[in-house]
Amino acid sequence: MGALRPDRHVPVLGARQGKDAVLDVIRQLADNFHVRRFDRESIMLGVDSAASMLRYSLTALDSNKPISLRVAQFAQFRAGKLVSMRVLIDTFDLVEQALGRAIHLPKMTSVG
Repeated sequence: MGALRPDRHVPVLGARQGKDAVLDVIRQLADNFHVRRFDRESIMLGVDSAASMLRYSLTALDSNKPISLRVAQFAQFRAGKLVSMRVLIDTFDLVEQALGRAIHLPKMTSVG
């Protein structure tokens, strides 16, 4: 089995840079998923930064499959403008949900 590539199963994943690229990702999300529910679990604000934990309940439009995921977002600002945004997602769980089955990996360690 080759390396797990979440961006093959969920094409909106992956690094982006620039306003046009971000807007393209937003369009792709809207074309592929319907947001059923969105909950902000926590938020932390700093002078030049913000972080939040979010929970999304989505429906994949091509399969009508429900998808649930938690997202951590980390933003940095300079002179009142967003200069960096990092988003972390449990992509392994997301791909399993998109595939509709568990992904079984080989056992890497043994307990003795």
